Amino acid sequence: MKHFLHSGSRWIRLAGLALLTLPMLSLTAGDSTAADDTPAALSPPKGFIMDMTPLLDERTGRLRAIAPGCRAVTGIIESQPFVWSRDFGMVRIPVPRPDYGMGVFLGDDGRTMTGFLSRDDQTHPAGYSQTWAQAGFIWHYKGKKHFMSRHGLIDVNWRGLSADGRVAFGQGKEPVPGAPLPDAPGEEWDRFIGTPQGKKAMERGYVFNRPLWFIREGTRYRELPRFMNERELPQRIMSRDGKKIIRFHARNSSVFNLETGKNRQLTFGGAVADGTPDEERTILRAGDPDSPLFRWGRSKYAMDNRLYTDAEIAALQKEKRLSPESPMLRNWHVDEISHCVPNFDARYNLCYIWLKPYRPDISRDRALPSGPRLLARLDDKGGAIPIADDSGYAGPLHLGDISDDGKIVLYNQDREMCIWNEDIPTPRQHRNAWKLRDYLASFGLVLPPDRRIQDAIMSPDGRCFFGMLSALEGEKRFPYQEFLACTGEDIKPPYWSLKTDVKNKRP
Repeated sequence: MKHFLHSGSRWIRLAGLALLTLPMLSLTAGDSTAADDTPAALSPPKGFIMDMTPLLDERTGRLRAIAPGCRAVTGIIESQPFVWSRDFGMVRIPVPRPDYGMGVFLGDDGRTMTGFLSRDDQTHPAGYSQTWAQAGFIWHYKGKKHFMSRHGLIDVNWRGLSADGRVAFGQGKEPVPGAPLPDAPGEEWDRFIGTPQGKKAMERGYVFNRPLWFIREGTRYRELPRFMNERELPQRIMSRDGKKIIRFHARNSSVFNLETGKNRQLTFGGAVADGTPDEERTILRAGDPDSPLFRWGRSKYAMDNRLYTDAEIAALQKEKRLSPESPMLRNWHVDEISHCVPNFDARYNLCYIWLKPYRPDISRDRALPSGPRLLARLDDKGGAIPIADDSGYAGPLHLGDISDDGKIVLYNQDREMCIWNEDIPTPRQHRNAWKLRDYLASFGLVLPPDRRIQDAIMSPDGRCFFGMLSALEGEKRFPYQEFLACTGEDIKPPYWSLKTDVKNKRP
């Protein structure tokens, strides 16, 4: 298969690149190809960008985690979990066929990884009403694997790994002793339910497997009791210092300290989330300078909301161009704070904020109409900064990640990856955040034209990104389908060779 890299204004065809070290792209000034106010590429580029498709197989290959400074990466390649590190090169973790595996979280030095093994339901369908269990494991440098099945856990879903690789957090299931298989005949289940184990399982509300949350510290494993969540949570809910996790219960999110057992309730500008709309503590009032929505609005001609300065608001009001639909002009009830992702020490958290209009004339027994859903950064002082919402023409929001310092946020809106950087405001007048492709272009890192970044992950320092570009209808291959980009001249491109590092260099 032939692959292409973009260098200057030329497309260069490379044959057999899958067994060669992948080069960095050389981009020059004037190569900016995106339209609609995309900033021109800088010269020389401040960082690197490279095509990852020659390394990752087209069907399943992808990165799932990037260490700060691109010191190491992990993910899946040819159905096997792998770790690449600047310290020891490429290591693939062997997986028995027909299983597949994937690395999910990675320690900053690349020497600890959490991953899982499973089986593909499409090629090997599970039994009736069953799905294949995920065998979760922790991998350490020099080939040591510790499966959570040794603790009696199956179906492990990792929810975080500390930066030093010492603390891992996840959810799993503990098989009920003596229970039949899920697809066993009904008479076997009738027999089991009549046993003491079956009666106890029924009393606890589960028959097949007992769900639980756990912490793995070093070689020690402990269950986290009474950890209840009412809905699906983001993939990472543990802070990278390994000391705190996000809990969600009854419309509220809180930061739970694993060492002290104390909860810190999250608020949106001091307002708590509550299902009772007439509670004063849940209300954000228009004109209140302490409200996060105080300057969150738009003009009549803008497509989405953003934070305006006081001078901009005064000018819009004077010219009667402030949109009457701006959230800053209404009173809101904070209905829910959920799906939160913490920064390194959970001092900052990226959260969904569900709002409803505050209507004192409507009885609390009646349902309030839905308002916008916001993406906001909450801090430990009760403050908040709105980043995006799904009102108007903005399109649906999907949670992403937050950097260790809390200053960079990655998210998806309307099928396009976006980035908010507190220190680098967007030059656009009608946006609060960048499209990721425009953000990279401002560093001189230019992607092929007319391609959306439909999915991406970010390193904890907010400087490296692995992304997947959308394809046109009916198109199977094109240059740069998957890319790795890092901003900053101090981060060098990774080096790897499938032939050398994978097959011959296994510690």
